[in-house]
Amino acid sequence: MINLGGPATAKDVEPFLVRMFSDTTFIQIPFGIGPRIARLRAKRVRKQYEEIGGSPLAVWTDKQGSDMVKKLDLISPQTAPHKFYKCFRYSNPLSEEACQEALADGAEHVVAFTQYPHYSCATTGNSLRELHKHVGNLQMSVISKWATHPAYIASWNELIQNELRQTSDPLNTPIIFTAHSIPAVVMWRGDMYPFEIGSTVNSIMSSLPNPHFISWQSKVGFQTWLQPNTPDSLKKLSEKGYKEAILVPIAFTSEHLETLFELDLEYVKEAAEMGLKIRRCPAPNDSPLFTDALANIVKQHLDNKFNPWLPRCLMCPFPNDCKNLDFFKTNV
Repeated sequence: MINLGGPATAKDVEPFLVRMFSDTTFIQIPFGIGPRIARLRAKRVRKQYEEIGGSPLAVWTDKQGSDMVKKLDLISPQTAPHKFYKCFRYSNPLSEEACQEALADGAEHVVAFTQYPHYSCATTGNSLRELHKHVGNLQMSVISKWATHPAYIASWNELIQNELRQTSDPLNTPIIFTAHSIPAVVMWRGDMYPFEIGSTVNSIMSSLPNPHFISWQSKVGFQTWLQPNTPDSLKKLSEKGYKEAILVPIAFTSEHLETLFELDLEYVKEAAEMGLKIRRCPAPNDSPLFTDALANIVKQHLDNKFNPWLPRCLMCPFPNDCKNLDFFKTNV
């Protein structure tokens, strides 16, 4: 189960940030100063993680993975028993550790299941390029995106409708979908991420009449990132006279810093000061419909003989690195 990762304790914050800011395929910081910026940011970010009790990503991944493999054993007995492994890009367990554990277990086939539902070369592509370095003799296939899988959409519909029922006007309350932003230059080179987010939103809203909008959060650095940003979007709703709204963290499958701190402790409070009451929709976490979706996505992948979707940006700046993605198309 591939994800970005997160620091579980305060002492893990600086190593996590240094790994992330040293990765020029993720954040392009010139002159090799990424690690220095990471260390300067660590003190402030450490306080944020302390406020939420550390990153809960590993805990949620354990819960999701455990439920997923139990359900998968039932619906796909011909490929059982199943076991999940955490595989994080910038925190432990890293790709190398996950591959070594699977190899030690004698795994017959490993499915690299990216927990980014929306494909981006900055997340999915980045993690798979790193994973390729450590695959060794493992037989591996990839689930690279699942932005519109019906079971995944159903899990979001349930969560959103639960929140709408608690508003004063469920049919007309606006819904703000907030997604982790990326530098605009990543989109300009042909990355599909904004369209992936849009495809999920369109699928969800096909059964809802509410006004809805997409916004972007978690910008880092001085580059131009995708807009409008989420705080500005909430401000605009208030200016338009709305008194309540639903905020949906559509790019996240579990709670972590960007939801528990950035949304709950910053954006929602700022909106309240403007007279806008926000109901923040929870991330899917371990909701039964969501873990059903995870199991069904894996079963469908196994039944369909491992057909990954691994696009290349037309203006790809890392052609040699991205060529390694071909490995996952042939090693099945």
